[in-house]
Amino acid sequence: MVPRRVGVRPCRPTPRRGPVRDPAYLRWLRAQPCAACGHPPPADPHHTGPRGFWQKAADWDAIPLCRACHKAYHAEGPAAFCARWGLALRELRASLRGRYSLAGGESCPTSKPPASSRIPDASIARVKAA
Repeated sequence: MVPRRVGVRPCRPTPRRGPVRDPAYLRWLRAQPCAACGHPPPADPHHTGPRGFWQKAADWDAIPLCRACHKAYHAEGPAAFCARWGLALRELRASLRGRYSLAGGESCPTSKPPASSRIPDASIARVKAA
């Protein structure tokens, strides 16, 4: 018989930590027009928002961008790109989550339901250039 070590807890799998992944939401995003220039689908889901070291942001924080805008976002940086296109990322992400929920997708646990029953267009999240 193997002697039991006192004070040692049995090995248990640790819960997965990190950003939430939702492949169905990413598939839906690919079928949306570009949030910046309006180029027709398919779009690249671009992960915006907080992220960890060597980690992407959660899939719920992704926005649809065409290939050209996706490259420009990385080249210019978020602040310059959003200023050029008049995008408000927080409002855009909330609008996309609401549209996804209304389209029959699962709702994001951290998102609030849309204020109106009308499906908002991605361009509503744009702010007017002052």
